[in-house]
Amino acid sequence: MNLKNIRSALMFIIAITTITGGKSQNNFNISSDFRLSMNYTVPMHYSVKLAFINTKMNDSKPSFIMDKYNYFYGDSNVIINIFQPIQNITLHAINIHLSDEAKLIKKNGLIYKSAYTTSTTNSLDLFFNDTLFPGLYKLKLEFYGQISHNNSEGFFRNIHVNEQGNTAWLIATHIQTIGARRIFPCWDDPQIRTTFDISIQHPSNSVALSNMPTQGYGVTNDNNNDTTTYFFTTPPLSTYHIAIAVTNYNYTRINSDVSLWCRECDRKNTFKFAKRVIETVTSHLESEFKDLDNRQLDHVAIPNFPEDSTSKWGLIFYREENLIYNEQDPIMRKIEVARLIAHKIAYQWFGNAISSSRWSFFWLHDGLATLFGEEAIVKTLNNSEILDFFIVQNQYESLHLDDYFKMNPPLMNNLSEINSLFSFPCCIKVPIVLRMLKNAITDKAFRSGIHTYLHQHMFKSVTFYEFWLIQVVTAESYGYHITDKFLNWILYEHYPFLKWTQNGSFYGELAQASDFSTLHYGQSYKTRQTLERHASIFALVIQGDMIIIDIQQAGYYRFEYSDENWHKIAHYLNSSEYKNVSAINRAKIIDDACYFTIARKFNIRRAMDILTFWKITNYLRQETNYVAWYPMFKMFEYLSTLIPFSEHTIGTFIKQKLKELLVGPFEILIVSSEHLPENDLTICLKQEIFKWACTLRHSPCLEMAQRKLLMHYKNPASINSPEWKEWAFCKGLLKANISVWNIVKYRWMKNKQYELLPYLACTRDPSIILEYLPYVLWNPMTYETQDTAIIRSYINIFHTFVAKHANNYFIFTNVLLNLKRIKPKEISIIVALTDIINHVYSEKHLNENPRH
Repeated sequence: MNLKNIRSALMFIIAITTITGGKSQNNFNISSDFRLSMNYTVPMHYSVKLAFINTKMNDSKPSFIMDKYNYFYGDSNVIINIFQPIQNITLHAINIHLSDEAKLIKKNGLIYKSAYTTSTTNSLDLFFNDTLFPGLYKLKLEFYGQISHNNSEGFFRNIHVNEQGNTAWLIATHIQTIGARRIFPCWDDPQIRTTFDISIQHPSNSVALSNMPTQGYGVTNDNNNDTTTYFFTTPPLSTYHIAIAVTNYNYTRINSDVSLWCRECDRKNTFKFAKRVIETVTSHLESEFKDLDNRQLDHVAIPNFPEDSTSKWGLIFYREENLIYNEQDPIMRKIEVARLIAHKIAYQWFGNAISSSRWSFFWLHDGLATLFGEEAIVKTLNNSEILDFFIVQNQYESLHLDDYFKMNPPLMNNLSEINSLFSFPCCIKVPIVLRMLKNAITDKAFRSGIHTYLHQHMFKSVTFYEFWLIQVVTAESYGYHITDKFLNWILYEHYPFLKWTQNGSFYGELAQASDFSTLHYGQSYKTRQTLERHASIFALVIQGDMIIIDIQQAGYYRFEYSDENWHKIAHYLNSSEYKNVSAINRAKIIDDACYFTIARKFNIRRAMDILTFWKITNYLRQETNYVAWYPMFKMFEYLSTLIPFSEHTIGTFIKQKLKELLVGPFEILIVSSEHLPENDLTICLKQEIFKWACTLRHSPCLEMAQRKLLMHYKNPASINSPEWKEWAFCKGLLKANISVWNIVKYRWMKNKQYELLPYLACTRDPSIILEYLPYVLWNPMTYETQDTAIIRSYINIFHTFVAKHANNYFIFTNVLLNLKRIKPKEISIIVALTDIINHVYSEKHLNENPRH
C-alpha cells in the first residue's frame, strides 16, 4: 500500500470513528444525561470564581474556619455558542445547587432569565420561556456545593496537627475523570477543550494554586480578611484537567518555575530524592519536547490523598508517603518513587497538553507518558540498566496478569467503568506495544512521529487514530511500512503464542500458534553464527542452526520453541558466551520457560519438560545481572507458596535445585566480592541472592548472617536498612545457639527495642523453641504493662512464632497444650487458633489433635 492509500484508508477510519463514536464505544449503556449532545450548545470560555465557607448559604456573613467548613460557593460566566433554536440548556452537575436564577446575556445586552430548573444524577437543566436563537451568549450562574468527606471526586479537605500543635491544612480538587461536575456546572466531556479564567477567594494567610501562574491579587470587601487570587488564562483544556488547591503548606523551590509544596518541607532529607527526580526529569523532558511552554509546575504532597497521584496541567498532586525515600529504604522503593514522579511529569505532555477525546483512548497517552517517563529516570539515576529492568518488569507483570484478566484497553460502556479506569493496570501492556512499534520503525522514526503528533495537536483532544496516522506516514518517510494489522496488538484481549518450527538443518518458519487474527510482527532473530550482529528483519523464513527471537526487544507474546531449539538455547546459555544474548532476552527466555513449566500443572499442551526447564535455568549459576534474574525470583516466590504444602520428596528436590542456582552468584557477589558496578540493580541482586540463599538454608549464607548479627550487637549502626535487618536478624538467628540467642534477646530487651523481638522466633533450635521462647511469650511483664509498643511486639512474636513453627508437628502439639499460657492476653483463643490453623499445611496435624 502506498502513502496515498494509507492516508486515504486511515482518514476513512477517522471519519467513521468521529461519526459513530468509534467501534469500541458502545455507549448504549450510558445514560442520556451522562454525555451531553454537542449539536445544540458548546462552551467557548469559562470564567470561574470559587470561595470556601463553613456556614449555610443564606447566612449573611459566612466565615472561613479550617476545621469546620463544609461548603464552597462559586459564580461562573461561560461564553457559549448555541447552534440551533432551543428553550433549554443542559450542563453537567453533581450535587451542585443554584443559589439564584440563571441569566443568559446576548451580545446586544439582552438578558434572558431561567424560568425554572431541574436536575438528574449527572445534569442540570435550565429552562427559558423564550426561544434562544443561534449565536454567542454569556451564561451567568451562582452556585454552591459540599466538600467531600468520603474521598469521592470533587473538593476534599485535609487537616494535620503536628507534635508542636501547628495545623497544616489544605482544600484541593480530586478529579480523575468526571469530578469537575462536582465543582462547577460545566460541559464535562473530554472531547471539549476551552480556556479558563480561574480566581479563588481564600484566607490571606494561605496560598491558592491552580493550573496557571498567579496574575494578581485582590482584597475582598467583607470582614473575613480574605484575599482573592487571580490566575492567568489557561490554554484550551478539558474540564477534567482543572486543578485547584488552597493551603497553608510551605514550599521549596526546585528551580525558577518548579516548586514542591508540603506540610513539613524542612524535614531532614524527607523529600531530598523526590526533589532531585523532579528537577532532572523536568529538565530532560523539557529538552526533549521544546514545543511546550508551561511557565509554572507545582508539585503538592498531600497526606492521605485519595489517589497515588494525579497530574493536571501545571499542578500535580501526590499522596505524601509516595514521595518519601530515605537512604535506608530498599532500593526498589527508590525506583518506585522515581517512576511515579517521572510518569506524572511526562503526563504534562501526554495527557494534558494533548489528550484523548474519549475515555476509551486514555491508554495511549498513559502509555506514552510511561515510555518517556522511564527514559527520563535513566538520566536521573544514571543507570542504563534501569530501562532494561522496566522493560522486563512491564512485560512480566502484563503477561502474567493477561492470564487472568482482559488486558486490552477498556471499552467505556457505563459510569462505573469510567470511574474504575485508574484503579486497575489495564493499560500496562501499552508501553510494551509502543516499544514494539518503535523497534519496528526505528527509534528515530518513532520519535519524529511523536514530535509531529505533539506539534500538530497541541492542546487538542484527539483519538488514537490521529496518532496512528502520523506514525504510519512518518514511518513511510523513513522507508518503513507498517500495516493496520499492528493495531491488533492493542485491540485483542490476550497475548498470542508465536512458534518457531525448524525445517531442516538451516531453515525454519515463524508463525502464530494461537487463534488470534493475523498480527504484524517484525522482530529480531539470532542464530548461533550471527550472535555478534543485530539485524531487524521482517521475513518469516530465516537461516541458522539455533534461533533466539526478540534480541534487545520485549514483545507482547510468549514464544514457543521446539524441544530441539530449547535444548540448543539451554546449551548456549550455559556456555561462556551467554552474554551475547541481551539481558532482556535472557529474562524473556527464563520467563517463558517458567510459564511453560508451570503449564504442566494445568495440563496445557504447550507444557515444557521439567528437565528442560532445569537445563535452561541452570545457566543462572553464572548470571550476575538483576534484569535477567528478575523472572526467576518471581518463580522463587511462586514456588515458595507451594513447597511448604508438599509432603513428598519433590519439595526437597525443588528446594535443592533452587539452592544450587544461587551458589555461584552468592560466591561471586558476596563471598569473593568480585568487582561489579555497585549500582542500584546490583544492590537489589545482592539482597535477593542473600534472601533466597538463606531462606533455602545455604550454610555460608546463614553463617554470614550470624556474623552480621553479632557485628550489629557491637555496632548497632552497622545495619540500618529494613531489608538487611530482616536478613541479618532473622537469618542470623536461624541456626544460632542458645548463647547467641540469649545475648541478642538481652540486648534488645535492655534497650527497649521491642520491635525487634519478633525476630527471636526465627530460631530453628528445638530447645530454644520449646523452653525459652514460651518464657519470652509468657513474660509476666506482658500481662502488667500498658505500653502499646510492648503489647504490639508480643503479639507480633506470637504471630511470627506460629507462622514459622506451627507446621512442625511436635511444636504444634506443644503450642496447643500451652496455648492459654503463651498467647498474648490481648488476643482471644479463637483468634489464636485461627492464626495457627492458617499456618498448618498438613491435614494430618489437625486430624491427630481432635481434642483441641
